[in-house]
Amino acid sequence: MERNFLQELKVGAFVLAFIMLIAVAAFMLGGGVEAFAPRYKLNAQYVDVKGLKPGAIVRLAGIDVGEVTQVELAPNRTDGKNVHVELTIRKEYSSRITSDSIAGISNVGVLGDNIITVTVGSDGTNSLADGAEIASAEALDFVSYADRATAIVDNAASVSHKFDLMLGSEDEAKKAKISDSLAHVEGMLAEAKEGKGILHVLIYDESAGRKVKEILANVDGVVADVSDMTREIRTGDGLAHAVIYGDGGDALAAELGDFAAEATGLVSDIKTKPSALHSLLYDPSNVQIIDDLRGVVQNANGVMTSVNNGEGSLGLLVKDPQAYEDFRSLLGGAQRNALLRAYIRATQAHTREEDGGAWQGPVGDPNTGGK
Repeated sequence: MERNFLQELKVGAFVLAFIMLIAVAAFMLGGGVEAFAPRYKLNAQYVDVKGLKPGAIVRLAGIDVGEVTQVELAPNRTDGKNVHVELTIRKEYSSRITSDSIAGISNVGVLGDNIITVTVGSDGTNSLADGAEIASAEALDFVSYADRATAIVDNAASVSHKFDLMLGSEDEAKKAKISDSLAHVEGMLAEAKEGKGILHVLIYDESAGRKVKEILANVDGVVADVSDMTREIRTGDGLAHAVIYGDGGDALAAELGDFAAEATGLVSDIKTKPSALHSLLYDPSNVQIIDDLRGVVQNANGVMTSVNNGEGSLGLLVKDPQAYEDFRSLLGGAQRNALLRAYIRATQAHTREEDGGAWQGPVGDPNTGGK
């Protein structure tokens, strides 16, 4: 009896040791040693966690560094992020999680569980302390994206179906395409043969060919002239060559700039400073003077027109040779008339008496020198 008890005790101890060995091995293989590593907590806020549950993995750059320990609704916040998530992370990674790290929600596979993925912080930024809040990013909604993709595919199928209805069957579409093409070609040929367009002229009008040749010849001449001119400018010694290629081009440009500046100053002075030219151009009172001058010019033009047309005495003297001869005859007769000469002498004598003898001109016979 005692022997059986000892034997059973040995077997039980062996089984217990075996179970403990298996448990230790499972604990080691499952990373249970890390359960005793020091940890710290971080908080994150989300609008929608898309089914994230406590116990979800927290990954930093693809490495499992902790887990989600709490998911709960938080008091109303002004930013609308009313879901509070608590993260427990091994402290050895605290230096990699800084103020610019972001905790986002990702899927392990398309239909897998949600996890928290944390980005590595930048160098030179401060690490987050225990209990601090880490910046968060909302989860991607694969369901809504799938719905949108489905809607796009449906729309594409609808458009394709409408095109099929417009074109008919494949054979009908080919026939329609070929017949339309032949109709267009036939119309173009008919228009070229019987129409009045440029294609008809180029093909059927012989004079058009000559004109085209003349135009091309003229174009060749123009091109040759331009080529000669550019060659002369490039290689000659004229003004254009000096301006473009010579050393004095800068000086000429400077002189032109100075001239433009002086011209601008002159115009500004005329416009702003009082002067005769300023008064003539900008003084409203001088408008009447310009109108008077315009009237004088018009009257002078009228007089000259009348003279050129032989109107009036002056016009007859200028344009009519007979009037000129009559005037010479009249003057010659006056010189030969003794009574008229006596009257002229008497008038001159009377004028001298009134002027006190100031005028000492000839009073005698014109033919005798006044004697």
